[in-house]
Amino acid sequence: MDRRQMRIPSDPGELRGVRASVAEWACRAGFAAEPADELAAAVHEAVVNAIEHGNRYNPARWVSIRLEESDRALTVTVQDEGPGVRLAEAPVDPLADRGRGLELMRGLVDEVRTSRDVGRTVLVKFKASE
Repeated sequence: MDRRQMRIPSDPGELRGVRASVAEWACRAGFAAEPADELAAAVHEAVVNAIEHGNRYNPARWVSIRLEESDRALTVTVQDEGPGVRLAEAPVDPLADRGRGLELMRGLVDEVRTSRDVGRTVLVKFKASE
């Protein structure tokens, strides 16, 4: 199993680098460009949530991103230093300008798991069967 770790401050300016790193990692793991970009976009949304809702833009708090590759999938765990947010219970208002990040993540990857007690989101994207 291949594992990598990144740690960034709660600064939205870090998002572009995270997204590019995840897409590059997914391509090296054998994903085509489109599914690699889908995973990177989902991670982007999870990191936005961690910065905004978990760490509340506090520059003294960090976001950790752990990337793991197995034979079947790529798994990305995004963890903030905040108290956790009940994202799974958040209602989705289709007319709102915001609040659709979790639904977007669910549309881009195969599994999304959130934690109620800590600020953690796990994203899983399965590899294509040959």
